[in-house]
Amino acid sequence: SHLVIEWRADRRVCGRNVTSYWVDVRTSLPVLNLFVGMFGSFPQDICSPTGSKARDAVALDEHNSKGSSCERYEMFCTSIKRTTSFAIPAALVHMTRLDVEVTVRGYGSHARPGDFASKVPASWWCHKYR
Repeated sequence: SHLVIEWRADRRVCGRNVTSYWVDVRTSLPVLNLFVGMFGSFPQDICSPTGSKARDAVALDEHNSKGSSCERYEMFCTSIKRTTSFAIPAALVHMTRLDVEVTVRGYGSHARPGDFASKVPASWWCHKYR
């Protein structure tokens, strides 16, 4: 009923600010993309100050004070194990019995604190499910 992803931040982002964070979801079956659309159009800006349906659907269980993916990472961020999970809608669980591939990708940029001009593009993660 839930997708759970355990992860650690890459050493290249330790001590840096997340300047943009986009999430994109695509499936190999067009009708499933309609169900995905229930969360809004994709890609979505997770750091948008106006909110994001994708961000609201995700639960973070981290053993530190960092409560948002859009904040500065700690100096020694690779030592922190993080868990992210989200509920899979019941209608979508039923559709997973079909031979379908789902690609979920996070990308954006990071920069030195106070230096937005130094932002570096990043592919945060990419997961394929079948």
